[in-house]
Amino acid sequence: MSGMIHRNNRDYKNFSIGNYYHVYNRGNNKQNIFLDDEDMKVFLFFLSEAVFPDRFTVKTSRPKKILSPGSFEIHAYCIMSNHYHLLIRQHSNISISNLIQKVCTSYVKYFNKKHGRIGHLFQDKYKAVLIENNDHLKLVINYIHDNPVEAEIVNSRDEYPWSSFYKPFIPSQTW
Repeated sequence: MSGMIHRNNRDYKNFSIGNYYHVYNRGNNKQNIFLDDEDMKVFLFFLSEAVFPDRFTVKTSRPKKILSPGSFEIHAYCIMSNHYHLLIRQHSNISISNLIQKVCTSYVKYFNKKHGRIGHLFQDKYKAVLIENNDHLKLVINYIHDNPVEAEIVNSRDEYPWSSFYKPFIPSQTW
């Protein structure tokens, strides 16, 4: 199915305002990058914090660099044990690269500290595919939500708690 979605597309790193992109990555050597529910919650927290920075108050001694509110929308997501999928629309000149770098760097620091490890967590740089039209958009949304069904983790999309089919992406300080 993934070949059907991406066969005529290339990995875009030139992001532009108003476009949708399917962004995804997996663990180094296909290893798990989410070992428990807490890991998934933390990843979604970092994503939420980056997309909705004006809704989070963090008290630290050093000022935290934030992305401009309203720069991105997450239209679909699915977090699996060894990979993630995001459908993102960019609304400003701030690149999706900034968003992914911020989220993944924070997550890797958290993951390595929690699990007593060092080094890379992700296999490579993330992939990003430009969504070319409404049919492609629908196909990607279905592909993202069908991931846990295709992996035979659940029988139905609505049974999997770590996707936007089950829980739309809204800001949450707790997940």
